[in-house]
Amino acid sequence: MARAYNREGFGRLLRYGELLNGNNDGLMGRVARAAFDDFREDEVDDLYTFLMTLRPPGEAASSPN
Repeated sequence: MARAYNREGFGRLLRYGELLNGNNDGLMGRVARAAFDDFREDEVDDLYTFLMTLRPPGEAASSPN
């Protein structure tokens, strides 16, 4: 899911629960405002960077030659 967001959008998702379509009144909005809005910018950066290193589900790992 995180791969769908750029860094700025990911920050809005965490802090406000703002989805790609701009909606923030659902479950993610409530959870984000209650649990993630205290994240510092460097923490959001670190989390985003880490998530971008993960392979998407179903993507095969590359094998060494």
